[in-house]
Parts: sequence; C-alpha cells; structure tokens
Amino acid sequence: MTPSRWLSVIGLALAVVGCGSDEDDSGSGGSAGTAGVAGTGGAAGSVAAGGSAGTAGIGGIAGTGGTAGTGGTGGQVPQAWIDACADEAKTVCERYTACNPDFSQTSYGSLAQCEQSRLSYCTALYREDGATPEAFATCNTARAAAWGTDCNDFAVVFNNGPAGPRVPSECQIKGARSVGQPCEVGPQCASGFCGNYDGTAQLCGMCLAAPAAGEACPDGACDFGAKCVSGTCRVLKNLGETCDADNPCVSGYWCDAGMCAVRKPVGADCDPLSRELLCEGDAICNSATKKCDTMKPTAEVGEPCWVQADQTIVGCKDSWCQIAASTGKGTCVVKKEAGEECLVSQYIVGNNSDCRLILSCVNGICQQQGDVLSCEQG
Repeated sequence: MTPSRWLSVIGLALAVVGCGSDEDDSGSGGSAGTAGVAGTGGAAGSVAAGGSAGTAGIGGIAGTGGTAGTGGTGGQVPQAWIDACADEAKTVCERYTACNPDFSQTSYGSLAQCEQSRLSYCTALYREDGATPEAFATCNTARAAAWGTDCNDFAVVFNNGPAGPRVPSECQIKGARSVGQPCEVGPQCASGFCGNYDGTAQLCGMCLAAPAAGEACPDGACDFGAKCVSGTCRVLKNLGETCDADNPCVSGYWCDAGMCAVRKPVGADCDPLSRELLCEGDAICNSATKKCDTMKPTAEVGEPCWVQADQTIVGCKDSWCQIAASTGKGTCVVKKEAGEECLVSQYIVGNNSDCRLILSCVNGICQQQGDVLSCEQG
C-alpha cells in the first residue's frame, strides 16, 4: 500500500515574521514554509514506500500552549503585539476549522488549542526591529479580506504565503538590514527575507537577496509574488492558466493536462502516486480505491488509523497517525509537548515529527519557535 498525500490548507501562518526561503516542491514531503512573510507550509508527502510525510501544514515550526511572555531573543513582547497575535489566531483558526473540520481535529483537537498554539507561535517571533504590531494587524486585516468567505480562496491566499501572486501589499513588510547582515525574522531585512547561515544548521541568520520573477534564486528566496522553482523565480499559475513542472499552479489548484484546475470532490478518481494535491478540502486520495475520500478523525491513541481493511480511511483525534514502514498500517500516537522527547519521522501523517503542532523537534526535544530561533553565526 502506498498511502496518498495529505493536504493542509493553512501553511506557515504568520504573514510578517517568517525567515528563510520559500522553496517547496511538495514532492517527497513538503517542507514547512520558512520564507519571508508566511511560508507555504507544504503538504504531507507520501508515507511508507511512497516517500516521506512532510510537514503538512499549519505552520510548520512553531509553539503550542504556554504563555505569551518573551519573544525568543527579542525581549519583552508588548501588549499591542499580543493583541494583534490573538486577533490573527482567532481569525485564522475559525476559518481553518470551518473549512477543514477533519484536519482541524487531527492537527489541534479543538478551536481553543489552535488559537493558543498560534498565539504562542506569534508572540515568540516578536523582534523590536521587526514588524510593528500595527503593521502586523494591518496585514492580518488585508489578508482576511483577500480570502473573503470562500474556503478555496482561503487556501490559495494563505497556503502560498509570500510566493502567492495575491499576497497583499500590506504583508510585504521589509526592514533596514542589508543582504548578508545577521537577522532572525524576515521583516528585519530590506529584502524581507532571512535565511540560514552558510554551513550551519541554524534556522535563520542572514538577510537574503530576493530576486525578481525570471531571475536565478541560488538561496531559494524570491521577491514577494514569486517562488523558487528549479533554481529560477517563477510566478505561480492561477486557475485556468497553463502550467507544467517549471511553472506550477498556486497551492489550491492542480495542473490538469497542462492547465490549472480546481481540485476534485469526494468520490472522484485520483492518482495516489501523483505529486499533485488532487482532492478538495479535507479529502485525500485513497490509495486503495484511487478515489478522493474523507479521513474522519475517529480513532483514539493506540487505535488503528489510515487505510483500513474495508478500504475506508480513518484519522486520529488530536493525535498523529504513525505508519509502520514494514506493514503500511497506522496507529494513533500521542502528540509530544514542549520539553518532551520527540521523534523525527517520515512516517507520521501530517507532520514531520511526533511533536504537537506547532512545535519543532530539535535535538530530540520538542521546542517552541522562540526557543530554537537562535541565529548566532558559527
């Protein structure tokens, strides 16, 4: 059995505080979006024989629970920033839960947990010389207006982050630091993008150049509205536009015979081995039936999940479905909390570790973004 890909609509969620590059071809397991102002989030790749289950979702690396106290190395978080973060968390989580109720239960368990996780993530990324609370709040408002009330528009605007052709100008926030200077978040940089120090495993660290569409992108970063694809910045294609491997569609559509098309409804035929995300909303491509299907989160920790003997797909409730590489069968496993030992695995559906969203597994320990966003050069 080769499990199908798992879509998440929410991407790396903050519209003004990302760092790194936005390159994500969503192949063997999409990467957590790290570029400039939002990241694309990536989709979970195939698990078992089909490849790795990349970070699907909701914000790639980030924090969960805890209190909004300090922002990594950024000092005390002002109340205005906490308020802006709380508004963003409420707006995004309400839409995400409404548009993706099944994935929401698996990823967070509850609306309250989603909001707390995003609030913790947002406050941990505050930097005094990064985005102001006012700029962040303005971006939140503009982005919500851009996705309107349509769930597909929400996916298109939110998932594509800074690479999307519809990223609001209010979210294209830039700082004063020049290319090559140290940084921790994108809005500290004049380009808007902060990337890894050369030769280190640090998450962030140096302001990157942001080439325009059509230019080479050796560091993986492109200016707002473009994405690094096969070494060149490309403008992603919209619904009805022609597409190919070098000119992919925006996340939210798929390339159907050379043209960007809407995703398929439940019951439609699909190819579980396709690199494309074919099915709409909460639906995924069932590897047994080769049709778009739902994955209802009904299983508890310790119970079977993924494709069952009757060819239905069972999801987990506020837990991760971990696939056994030898058998292809899944079992719901407990999500690890901040400070607990964790496992990075390509066989966990919807995440790249067993840490709770949106924590990062660093050196075997689940950590919040503020704990690991340390960019000392070395």
